[in-house]
Amino acid sequence: MQEFQHIIITRFNLRNHQWSNRTKNNTPILTESWLEDRFDLFENFCFLSVRNQTNTNFQWWVFFDTETPMRFRERISEFERRFHRFTAVFVDGMDAFLPEVQERLALCKAPYIMTSRLDNDDCLHKDYVQVVQQQFAHQTYLALDIIDGFTLQVQPEVRLGYRRHLYNPFITLIEVNVNAKSVWDRTHSDWKKEKRLKRIKGERLWMSVIHHDNKVNEYHGFGTPDFDETLMNFGIRGAKKSELRALLTHSKRLSFKYWCEAVIYNVFKDFKKAIGLYSYK
Repeated sequence: MQEFQHIIITRFNLRNHQWSNRTKNNTPILTESWLEDRFDLFENFCFLSVRNQTNTNFQWWVFFDTETPMRFRERISEFERRFHRFTAVFVDGMDAFLPEVQERLALCKAPYIMTSRLDNDDCLHKDYVQVVQQQFAHQTYLALDIIDGFTLQVQPEVRLGYRRHLYNPFITLIEVNVNAKSVWDRTHSDWKKEKRLKRIKGERLWMSVIHHDNKVNEYHGFGTPDFDETLMNFGIRGAKKSELRALLTHSKRLSFKYWCEAVIYNVFKDFKKAIGLYSYK
């Protein structure tokens, strides 16, 4: 029996009555047009990056809404055929998401569970799974916060930069497989309240993708990473990489501005935690 079971968990088009029904650009969400764009983003970025993992000892659960139209269900079935680690799970909206995750975890046989959070429009470096699994040491409960990554803007112009983000949407949780909660048991920003957390620095293992339909995220990248090497490490090759490279832009002024903002923001977060403004769980 394996000592742990590792599951990457992604939400897709789940209905949520607590969310606004529009993006930051005032575009309606969960429409046929929105789904078409989101499936294209998923296929060209997120899916390729997970399939590109050097360590394939994991499962990937992707949660879709039961109201997903048939033509998109056919695309989902194609994802399952293309990558056998991919499992589509259909649930009745956001309220059913976490209970279904926890019910499925209860069926896992391994004594420990690792769950990794991944948004459907973001990417994992090819060594993400390998690095987080190397952190496993029979911990009863430990969150892994890999704070360094990249950010790629693909619309309306293409920009690529480094990013440092504390308590980001790429956290992995290690826990004993007894009533396992999963990394989705709280929002990613709420991990700042958890003292059983290990910060991993210096390995850029994720990439947030910025586009028209983000509900919140905006581009805050700095520096000039090697474009071709970076995208290759996230499984993005061929025509898509060439298309993006042709539109690539860079602003030294904005890069410096975003670097300054990142330093100040992260220092301020650490200061607030150090003086006890965040309540520990």
